[in-house]
Amino acid sequence: MKNKKLPEILEKLKKVSLTGKTAYAVARNIHTLENEISNFQVMLKPTEDYNKFETERIELATKHAKKDEKGEPITKDNQFTKENEFVLKNQEEFDKEFALLKEKHKEAIDFRIKQLEDFNKFAEEESNLEFYKINEDEIPETATVDDYYVLGYFIK
Repeated sequence: MKNKKLPEILEKLKKVSLTGKTAYAVARNIHTLENEISNFQVMLKPTEDYNKFETERIELATKHAKKDEKGEPITKDNQFTKENEFVLKNQEEFDKEFALLKEKHKEAIDFRIKQLEDFNKFAEEESNLEFYKINEDEIPETATVDDYYVLGYFIK
């Protein structure tokens, strides 16, 4: 299975409620997956320099945002990022200052882009985790289709 599938498998595995050897296998494999996924978080952690860029980017956007009657920035939904973005007073002014900000933090941005590219490549690779396996006859009769779906990865 590909690395990008591991978080989904972990979430489904946490919903399995079986007993006996199957429960033991589920617990061991949850532990294995949690350790691996914590490594993902380390791989994706932005550098301190990139965090400085992000802070300055938000400050710049806030500075250029239209404000409501309370002085708060007005935002709109962005259908692509599923986040809110500021409604800007003057896009051209913002773009000029943003270009300077990106130039100031070029190394941090380039490193972050490479970091994300490397992670995306890793996510598409086959996982080399070794899971605790069980025999199919050890799965209780009470197992549901959803249980079998996720346990299928762990059957000898």
